[in-house]
Parts: sequence; structure tokens; C-alpha cells
Amino acid sequence: MLGQKLSAETAEAKRIDRSQGDSTMMVIAQQMQDLVDNCLKFHAQYMEQAQAGSSFINRDFLGQRLEPQEIQALLQLYTAGTITQKTLLDQLAEGEVLGDDFDVEEELEATEAGGLIDSEPAPVPESSEMPEPEEQPEEAE
Repeated sequence: MLGQKLSAETAEAKRIDRSQGDSTMMVIAQQMQDLVDNCLKFHAQYMEQAQAGSSFINRDFLGQRLEPQEIQALLQLYTAGTITQKTLLDQLAEGEVLGDDFDVEEELEATEAGGLIDSEPAPVPESSEMPEPEEQPEEAE
């Protein structure tokens, strides 16, 4: 009962409270990244390597997933030709719609290689007539 708040909080108030906690977590994440980078430098020195590795610790503590309306708007922009497929996939990836292991560049290459996206429009056949279906011999019963 002591930990409960007596009044209803607005979404903005909750966001502000969360940002204060996230601020502390960001400092810790930065310090952790510095720690890992220093370890990689020491390891490179030990291995007598000129180049040391580097790290990146994720500091995205809020899940900013795209709303269905935003996804629909992006799809409409793409189908209208206003944005490219790369822009669409980048926005969906940033909006946490696609998985963490989704590679936009790999997907673009796969769709181009698979013929799912034509770099040139498909040629239109000169004749619009449909070929006559072949007659099948009737089977005796």
C-alpha cells in the first residue's frame, strides 16, 4: 500500500519517471562499453595486435514499436512509389517490427536476385490473345 500512488498518472508523467531511471542506466551502459573497449585494448596489446576491437552496448531502453497505423502509412507510401523498398525496410527495422537478426541489405539482394523486384518493367507481350487449350484425349471407361 505504501508503494502505490493515490492518483492516476498520465502517460507523459510515466514517461518522465522512466526517463530518469533510463538516465542512470545509460550512464551504466556507457561505463560498461568503456570497460569492454578497455578489455579489448588490453587483449590486443597482449596478442601484439595493432588494431583493437570495439564494442557497442545498446542504450535503447524503451521499446518504440511502430503502431499499426504507422506501418500501414509506410506501406501506402511504398506502394504509391513515394519511398523505396530500402526506406520501408529501414523504417520497419527501426520501428522494431522486423527481428533483430533481419538484415535489410541481405533482403534487398535476395529480392533482386530472386526476381521479386524488377529493375526494369516486364515487357508487355505484343499479342493479347490467349493460346488455345490443347484438347485432351478422352479416356475409355
